[in-house]
Amino acid sequence: MTLAEQLAAWKAKKLETFAKLDEIVQKSLETGETLDAETEAKRLTLKEEIGICDKQIKMLEEHQALVLSTATPVTPENTNPANNPQQPQQRGSAVQVGNVLAVKSNLPKGIGFARIAQALMHAKGNLGQAAEIAKRWTDTPELARVVSAMANAGNTNLKAAVAAGDTTTSGWASQLVYYNDLASEFYGLLYPKTIIGRIPGLRRIPFNVRIGGTSAGSSSAWVGENNPIPASSMTFTSVTLGHAKAASLVVFTRELATMSNPQAEMVVRDDMLATMTKFADAQFIDPAVAAVANVSPAAITNGATSIVSTGSTVAAIYADVSAIKKLFSAANLDMTNLVWVMRPDTALDLSMKRTSQDLAIFPSITMDGGTWFGLPVVTSNSVPSSVSGGSIIALVKADEVYFADDGGMTLDYTQEASVQMLTNPATGAQALVSLFQNDLVGLRAIREMNWQRRRAQGVAYLDAVNYA
Repeated sequence: MTLAEQLAAWKAKKLETFAKLDEIVQKSLETGETLDAETEAKRLTLKEEIGICDKQIKMLEEHQALVLSTATPVTPENTNPANNPQQPQQRGSAVQVGNVLAVKSNLPKGIGFARIAQALMHAKGNLGQAAEIAKRWTDTPELARVVSAMANAGNTNLKAAVAAGDTTTSGWASQLVYYNDLASEFYGLLYPKTIIGRIPGLRRIPFNVRIGGTSAGSSSAWVGENNPIPASSMTFTSVTLGHAKAASLVVFTRELATMSNPQAEMVVRDDMLATMTKFADAQFIDPAVAAVANVSPAAITNGATSIVSTGSTVAAIYADVSAIKKLFSAANLDMTNLVWVMRPDTALDLSMKRTSQDLAIFPSITMDGGTWFGLPVVTSNSVPSSVSGGSIIALVKADEVYFADDGGMTLDYTQEASVQMLTNPATGAQALVSLFQNDLVGLRAIREMNWQRRRAQGVAYLDAVNYA
């Protein structure tokens, strides 16, 4: 335990011991009787334990004061995680490492990333001006160093790509380490909101690396004495996930983009999160999403085996689950790492199913997830609701899905472009909105990721689901 935790533990023990001692004394006062020998011995023991607690508390408090009096002044160098690998990653409190006491920000996750976006928009993409603008946020002084480093690197890519430098020398490349901090902070907020981020156990692989495997294995057989051994063959396959780019374009009024109050920051952050989450989820789970060569992957449900739901009664629901389970059994896949993916309203319908005694039939499922038939549930509004007259429920074997992720984020700003204000922009002559004429600003975020089913049998889904 840390020094503070030990101090708290001893204080708690003292209070607990005192409560026991006070109970003995109060009982004696209520009855007006003196303590017998056994109870008196117990009282003395408790009193002695309190004295030990006092001594230990005093020693720890004195040592704590000594540590604080000899603490090293906080600087960017001695509190940078890259320079101090043992630095704990904690937000919103004082953190002690050795004799260095650092104070971490209480700002909501992702605000640093959003502030950089605001600074870029306010400065119209001028990184030098954006660095000066970032200095106005005194509670995040590292942002100015980040934008200055971006200007020196000549890009707005929030990834630590540094040539001929290191990440420890102060004033050179060490500030670029903040790139990863801010990008991963925003990604750490975005990732758990997506279906991809909530499915545990996806098989992660790098981009452009060929992964070999087998789609059909060899076979064995009993062989009688002096009889020939049957020959068998194997079928080999390979998978290579190339780079696929997902991009988000968000348009704000200039007034909103340049306001520095917390509400504006949250709007910028939340709008980017919502845009990226909705897009990634729909592309990942909608059976209608087919692959586009050298552009985008197919949804993991595209081309997967589907079973039409048999109805909304409890018996029909059990029949649906049994049918989809048999698909995995028939493919000789083990039943581990299976995850349900469904709409929140579907999960709510299931949670509302009651017995004749008004007891929940599926008590462990909620709109936010939970479990269903012992398997984890991931819910998302991006699960399609109009496939074959109803929603779908996908059953995904997580380790049968390959997933490649670049891990970085690229930000670009403009106020001069004309934009199709559509969720499905098209090529050719289109109606455009001038950002300059309407005093709007556009922020574009790009992220590289790709996915693919390892085997066709790794994903299946129930179709035309309506459990209301």
